[in-house]
Amino acid sequence: MSFFLYLTGLAGGVALFIYIISLYGHGKSKLTAPKKAVARQSEGDAVQAPQPIFTVPPGERLCPLCRTILTKREALYASRISLNSTNKLLILGCRYCYKED
Repeated sequence: MSFFLYLTGLAGGVALFIYIISLYGHGKSKLTAPKKAVARQSEGDAVQAPQPIFTVPPGERLCPLCRTILTKREALYASRISLNSTNKLLILGCRYCYKED
């Protein structure tokens, strides 16, 4: 009986070890995989070339002016305009292309 428990514990330990090794390999490959880099422009950087809208995968958010890929937490600057008793929304840009001046 004790041999059976010993053998079961050994098999469980080997299975757990193999599982942890596979998790490590999967995480390492995810870290070393090339990421979709988005060049953010700052004051002195050159302006990036706009991306065509049809090349962006579904679910990605783009700035309609400079076509920079935005994260879920990055917002657009906009203002509401009333024209002939209708409200319109004027998009001014994102944090990368909108200048307050």
